[in-house]
This record gives sequence, C-alpha cells and structure tokens, in this order.
Amino acid sequence: MNPLNNENIPPFPVIHPSLQQTDATISTTTEAITQLGSQLMDNLNRRSTALTHGGHLDLALRDAEVMQTINPTASSGYLNAGMIYQLQGRSKEAAAIYQKGLEIVPSSDPCYTTLQMKHADASTAANKRVDFISKLPLDMVVTEILPLLLSNYKLSPHEPCPYLYVCRTWRERILHCNNLEFHMYRARSLQPFLTCELHKFSQHVKSLSFEIGLASPTHDDNAIAFMNCGFPNLTRFHIEYFESDDDDLLFILQSLGGNLTHFSLYNEGMMISPGIHLSRILQICPNLVSVSMDTSEVDLLSSQHTNITHFCLSICEKELPTSTLTNVISHLPSLVFLDISPIPNAQYPATIHRHCPNLKVLRCGGIFPFDHEDYDQHLNGLQKFAFGYDTGAEPDNTDGLIPQLFQHRLTLDHIVLVGGISGMEDGRAIMNDPSVRFDRLHTLEIIAANDALIDLATFIIRRSSPHLRHVHVDFHGIRDHPIFDAIKALPNLQRLEADHVAPSSTPFGQLLRHHARLGINSPLKELKIRFDYYSTLIDWGKVIPGLRRLEKLVIVTSSIRAPTDYIPLLSMIGRGCPSLEYLELNCGYSPIPDCSVFVIKHHPTLKCLHLHGSSIPEGDLVNLLAMRSLKHFIHNTPIRDHMLELIQQHVLHIEQRR
Repeated sequence: MNPLNNENIPPFPVIHPSLQQTDATISTTTEAITQLGSQLMDNLNRRSTALTHGGHLDLALRDAEVMQTINPTASSGYLNAGMIYQLQGRSKEAAAIYQKGLEIVPSSDPCYTTLQMKHADASTAANKRVDFISKLPLDMVVTEILPLLLSNYKLSPHEPCPYLYVCRTWRERILHCNNLEFHMYRARSLQPFLTCELHKFSQHVKSLSFEIGLASPTHDDNAIAFMNCGFPNLTRFHIEYFESDDDDLLFILQSLGGNLTHFSLYNEGMMISPGIHLSRILQICPNLVSVSMDTSEVDLLSSQHTNITHFCLSICEKELPTSTLTNVISHLPSLVFLDISPIPNAQYPATIHRHCPNLKVLRCGGIFPFDHEDYDQHLNGLQKFAFGYDTGAEPDNTDGLIPQLFQHRLTLDHIVLVGGISGMEDGRAIMNDPSVRFDRLHTLEIIAANDALIDLATFIIRRSSPHLRHVHVDFHGIRDHPIFDAIKALPNLQRLEADHVAPSSTPFGQLLRHHARLGINSPLKELKIRFDYYSTLIDWGKVIPGLRRLEKLVIVTSSIRAPTDYIPLLSMIGRGCPSLEYLELNCGYSPIPDCSVFVIKHHPTLKCLHLHGSSIPEGDLVNLLAMRSLKHFIHNTPIRDHMLELIQQHVLHIEQRR
C-alpha cells in the first residue's frame, strides 16, 4: 500500500515549544518532521504541476488533495486543485475548492490574495451563461433544438423548469414552441394553485396529467381553480380518477372540451366508474380523435363519431355484452387503432373489421400496449395484432384465431399471443398449406401456457423468414421445444428475448452457440434473458461472452438472491462481448450482488450501464469510476450525495428511473 495515500496521512500535530525545551529528542524529531513536511509539500507541488503540464489531470489532482491533507492551512494545495478543475472546465468545483481554502488558509499566507482572485474568476465563469438560442433562426430553434430539450421533459406545477428561467428570450422561444407538458399529482397538490408554475404558463400548456378526487379539499379546490384559467392551447388531457364528485369531473371537461383532441380517464382505487360516460364525453369534446377509458360501465352510442381514430377501452369488473361492444365500435367507423379488453371470445376480432375497415392496430390482450403512432398510415390492412391475457387460466376455445392471422398475413408486421389455446381445428388446413407466408412480419412475441401456442408460434416463425428480426418467447414451465431450431434458422434475427428458459435447455444453448460461431457475421445485436429463482446460468450462459456483435444485453433475475453463477457470468462478459455498449442488470426487488460492477469495470466498449435492484453496494458504485468508456449510468435506488457527486465527475449522464 502507498504510505502517502491521502486517507492515511493525518495533519502533523503541533508540539508546544515548552515540550521541545525539556526533551532534546522531541525537539530534534520535531525539527526533522517539519523539514520533511516542507520537502514533501514542495515535491508534491512540483509533481502536481508537472503532471498537469503533461495532461495527467486526475493524478495531479490526487497530489493536490494530499497537499491539502498534509498542510490544510497552506494555499498551494487549494490553488493546484482549483487550477486543475478550471483546466477541466469545472468552474463550479474550482470555485468551491477556492472557497474552502479561503475559509481555512490564514490571511497572512503570501498567496492568500491570489486565492481570492482565483475564487472570483472561477465564480464568474461558473455563473456565465451562453445565450445561443437567441442568436439562431426561430424556425431552427422551434423545430430542431427545443424538441430535444422538452420532448421527454415532464414539468411539475410546483418545481420551476430551468429552461424557462435562463433568460427572457429563451422563455419566449420555448413558449412559442407551445409544447409544455405538465403532470399535476397528489403528492404536490397542497400548494395553492395561484402560486404554481402551471398557473404562470397556463396559456401555453399543451398537455396535462391531473389527479382528481382525493381526501384533501385543497386538491379539489385546485381542480376547480386551475380550470378557470381556460388553457386555450390544451389538446391532451389525462385524468386519474379517485372517487371524486362526478360534478367536478364534468365541470373540468366542460371547461376544456372544445379544444381537446386526446383524452384519457384512468380509474384508480375502488373500481367505481365515474358518473360521466362515453357518450357524454364525446358530446362535451366534439374534436376528440383519441379516447382512452378505464371503467366498469359503458353506455350505448346513438350517433356516428367519425373524428375518432384511436380508442382504448378497459373494462374493470366484467365482460361487456357482445351487443354493447358492437354498438360502440359500429359508431366509430374511422378507427385505425383499437385497444379493448376483455373481448367476448376469439371469434369476435374477426367481426370488428366489418365496422372499422381502416383498422391498422388491434390489441385484444397482450402484455404491453402498442405505440399509438407506430403504424404505416399509407398501408391498408391490419399491421399489429395482440391476443390473449392470462397464462394461468385454462385455455379458451380459440377457433377463429388462425383464420384471423391468415386473413391479414400480407400486412401484419407485429404479432403478440399470450396464454394457452385450444380448439384450432379451423386452422389446421392453413398451417399445413406450404404457400402461407407472413412476409411483412418483423416482430413476434409469445407468452405461452401450453404447447399448442408454441406450435402456432413455430409455424409463424418458419413462415416469416427472412423478414423476422425480433422474437420474444416466454414458456412458463414448457419444456424444450423445436421453436429454438426455428429461431436459429432466421438469417436476420437482431433481437432475442427469452424468459424462463430451463437452465439445461439444449436447443437454446445451440441457438446461442450458432450465433457465437457466426462471429462478426451474426446479426444478433440485442439479447434479453430472464431467470427464475431456481436457474443457474453456466450451462449455456458461458456462450454469451462469445457473441461478437452483441451491442445490448439485459439480464433479469426474479429470485430473492442471484444464482451462484451470476458473478462468474458477469466476469466472462467483462472479458467478452467485444461490441457491447449497453448492459442492464435487473434484480427486481433484490439487491445488486456484490462485485457485479467490479468484474465488468474494464470492459472496453461499454457506454451505458443500468442497475436495477433494491440496493447497490457502495463498493460497486466506486468501481464505476474505473469504467473509462462509460457515458451513461442509470439506477433506480437513491444514491448518497457524496457518492453521486463523485460519480458525476467521471460519468457524463446519470439518470434515476423509478
């Protein structure tokens, strides 16, 4: 161990002259120590300066920190550290270290005045703002720059958005863009509305998420107060409903209805539907093109609503009668996007196209919703289809499912099938026909509860080559199946997700070995694997480091603690996967295992690391500092301030996700 380690050197103790006069040894050694300290400070100062001139700023900074520890009342350690920070462009840190020196160094120090001047210069630089937006053409700012800043920025009613307070010109440009999106939630609802950010910028708000119906009367008062602003540019409105007075909900909608184009109502808490129903919403808001409702009641419609192109309906308590569902759909003839659950049976989706001939996206189940805008507007026919809900229930009669897929085989590009299926007699002839192809299909997601659904998925995979690029399989206890042989034959497979695969699965291991043997000719760039509590990784996990073109790897464990082979696998990944740029380690509600970062810290190409767990060992956080290529760190758990500041000095972008 280096005896000059910063943490191991305490400040030299001061020996009173009276002790030195009574003991020659104390006097002699004190003088020697003083001389040694002076020489050490001088040499550290010279070395720090030389390292700085040579561009070794991290090493130079360490010497400057040792100088501050050896002699905290000397200005040289603070001056050296501040100069290094300024060379790195870190004016805020430079100002802070100069300020620390001014508080400790006595004014009699010969360089005290220099310390004051340096502090003033660094403070000025830290507070300097470059207003480049006002110098650029307005159309470039509005169409190119501001969307980069605000596209995913959710504004809070009570926390100022820093972009709006740079200067008046910035604010004018941003407000001209008219793309402000506010989320007003219960945790921050007690502050009076008239003092909040939302009130200041109500004339420019385009999108708003709001909660209504909480125990707090202040919140309900805010609900009424902020609607009196009018929000003339508000087009998208999302309400989370908590058993509120229905009159409040009705009042809010009436105050906004004329401008709204997108409206969603999410029913939370006691699944009690609000007293305002679909027909009333469509009456109050005549310009809606997109409606999403989570409710337990749906009333009948009596007039056509040709503006509606996107409709999502989730029934909380029981299935709707077929007649009610048909009534609603038949009065929305312009639908291109329909997300509805539950449906009466597998045969029902085939009837929807009679009423909605322009339908492009149909979701009757699945796990994750489709993107509302992810479809080809110029292509006629169904492009995305999801069916099925529960992997644990007995499979329903699914006659009609295969004919539905066959009918749209020429236009489908994304299929999601969930659960178990039975009664497929009407589809046998189709599956036996060698001419049946799915030539536009690029994504297939299967969450199977029985072999029958895997058989159907295998058929689709074999009839989708070479276009299929993304496959997601989740077996939930199903044993090895030829589906992996079908996946292995896909020449353009770029993304593979495999959940609950048996640890000794030979076909899955052969699939990974196939891509490892292909080397740089393998198309596989993304791999996501999820393990059960019983799984071990080493059987086929050791193949993963040999995937030479793999750029993104996600490992999810759902156990109380990680499998015993977890760290050995990460160690191999740290030495393999030469193209890897993104690694996600998701341990759910369990802690990230010790040494997870330590064994991968020397990976040469890793740019983004995502750690998700109940806690992250502080030792692993320290190891982030050794990852030279790391640019982006994502975490879900709070990190102590001093550690976060340390990481921020080495990692460009740090993001906390809930």
